[in-house]
Amino acid sequence: MAELIPMEYRIQVARHRHIRRWIVATCLAGIVAAAGLANAYAWQQRQAQEFAVLEKEYKNKSGLIKQATDLQAKRLDLAARMQKMQSLRDDKTLLSLLKSVAGEFTDKDSLQYINITAHGNAKGAPAKAPDGNDYAVRLVGITTDYTTHANLLDRLTDAGHKSEPPLSLPPDSTRIEKVQEGEVVHFEIVGEAPKSKGN
Repeated sequence: MAELIPMEYRIQVARHRHIRRWIVATCLAGIVAAAGLANAYAWQQRQAQEFAVLEKEYKNKSGLIKQATDLQAKRLDLAARMQKMQSLRDDKTLLSLLKSVAGEFTDKDSLQYINITAHGNAKGAPAKAPDGNDYAVRLVGITTDYTTHANLLDRLTDAGHKSEPPLSLPPDSTRIEKVQEGEVVHFEIVGEAPKSKGN
């Protein structure tokens, strides 16, 4: 049987068929690649969002941790202060010295500063008393004149002898000076535990 279709036509048809196949394959490969790129981009966006959420949670938790740490430090500070207040409330020596001194001021005297060393734990604490305790009271204030200062000193001396523990005001325990053009007298009085006979 004779071939009626020319060879050139058959080659051209085969060529067109191969070109169409390559175009279809290329388009399919492009679609697959585009889908893969879109999927990768979407995954990257999801990862970025998840990272942003985690970072925000971390910052929030870091803030909460810092607040909790600060609150814990404040609670410890408050507990230490309360313990200090409790130890002051239970300190009979301190309270007794404060009570014996505070009741001796009149309307002619004004106490500006008081310092009580109840157990000799400060620098320059006095020598130990016969009972083994060391304590001192330092008073700073103003009074009307020399007479009211002498009266205050007498009252403090009497109260110191009667108080428990006793409080001694040595002769050199007071220092006075006139202030405000001689209108008032500024004083500083230091009382301490009575020294033992051997000292």
